[in-house]
Amino acid sequence: MPDNDSTSGVSMAQSIGTEAGLIPQNPQTDADSALDTEQEKMFDFNEARIHLKRLVDDWHTEVEDTEVRRKTRDIEIDTEGLRQKGDLDEDETIVPVRVIDSNIIREQPPYINYLKNSRRLCTFNCLSNPDADTQKIEIDFTRGMTYTAWETSHFKCLDGAQTHGWAGVEVVYDESKPLHVGIEYLAHDELFWPRSVKDIQDSPRMIRCYDLTVIRLKEWVRDFDFSLEQVNLITQKRRETQKEIETIRVYKLFFKKEKVVYVGWFTLQDGCTDWLKKPVKAFVGIKEQQVDPLTQQATWVDKDLSIYPVFRLPYRETEKPKTVDTKGRVFLDESKQESNTAILSGFINGLTRASNVYSSPDQDDGSGSSLKELEDVKLVGGRIMNKPMKFWSPPYPDAMVLKALQWLDTSNSQETNQVSFATMNREDSRKTAKEIGSAEQKESLLNSVQLTLFSTYVRQVYSFAWQIVQSQALQGNIRFLQIKVQQPGQVNP
Repeated sequence: MPDNDSTSGVSMAQSIGTEAGLIPQNPQTDADSALDTEQEKMFDFNEARIHLKRLVDDWHTEVEDTEVRRKTRDIEIDTEGLRQKGDLDEDETIVPVRVIDSNIIREQPPYINYLKNSRRLCTFNCLSNPDADTQKIEIDFTRGMTYTAWETSHFKCLDGAQTHGWAGVEVVYDESKPLHVGIEYLAHDELFWPRSVKDIQDSPRMIRCYDLTVIRLKEWVRDFDFSLEQVNLITQKRRETQKEIETIRVYKLFFKKEKVVYVGWFTLQDGCTDWLKKPVKAFVGIKEQQVDPLTQQATWVDKDLSIYPVFRLPYRETEKPKTVDTKGRVFLDESKQESNTAILSGFINGLTRASNVYSSPDQDDGSGSSLKELEDVKLVGGRIMNKPMKFWSPPYPDAMVLKALQWLDTSNSQETNQVSFATMNREDSRKTAKEIGSAEQKESLLNSVQLTLFSTYVRQVYSFAWQIVQSQALQGNIRFLQIKVQQPGQVNP
């Protein structure tokens, strides 16, 4: 039987918790009501448009930075154009050293090996019977999910994460695939969420970008019930203009209401006044059986989706709280790439000028005029001059420049976990087998840290994909684990 002290202690704890924002005074009242009202706005395009435009505009700078990072990685330089502008002399050039691209390519083989060299995509465990043999499930799942070009989305996601800091994929319901599951790549600048969010699954809303032609939009009116009225508005706006053949930025909106994911489609261009497709509950092919209490008949009904079917691959996991703070190789290697390019270009230009021969009169003509170039006089071999001439060349660049380049390369290899490669690049050539083996072992351990992040991403993607496959198989919509029974096509539940 509680005494007065314990009762007052509970009241005090509730009071303190309320002040700290931990214990609501009236559960399911003001806070829930405000949340429902906020999410209800997403169904009215006129009200939702304000929030959606604000979210898109908030990512405008990051979208521009993404394009800059792509150009920085490629080092797109037109040397002939620079010469014509006068930014480069006729005997000068720029020799790009693509450190960023090299580092990205160096890091990829372990990931590709992890993804491709196993005979199965995933391993399974039976929850009701841990000793059950799951090899048939693993074989059928792997066979169905390794459809034509299945690797492309993962390769692009890996490359995007290395370049920018993160990229992602969306798991979609696709009846054209063997198991009705497809994996689509989401570029770094094609997925928006509130930038202060730490986990994208906690986002109240999320936007995926598409660039579609008018023809594709008209096809989606027929195939996916897009609004014919809104598509006609776009068509009329662009008719007989240059924009008629250009793509349109279309957005796919995800948002949660009462812990259920909804999906709608919209655009902020060409005077659209309503949704391209009004928000409805997200459906990815997952259904569950419900039994009618009166007829005792089981029917398949759509299952509510509680998580976004979007999965992000970070390049590195650090203590930084926000998802958007993750950095990639462009951020890490940009200064090194610039230094290598400047040093090598300077060295090559110095060699070019040192290999040229210049001349000048051996004696001053006494006129006292300043030094000038005689444009109508060219050096030609085998000729006799009527005055003594002095021939000379600029000095060749110091060989220490090459040692500086080698040091930068070795340092870069060590920073990018290429320990054995850095060992091979050392100045001395007497490496023992033990030293090389130790370097290779250390490199393997460092790579395993990064592979852990990649394996987590792969597991998240295919764990969600398995829910779709499992449901589609039980519905009899796909050929999966078929057993020999009298009824063809029946699966093993």
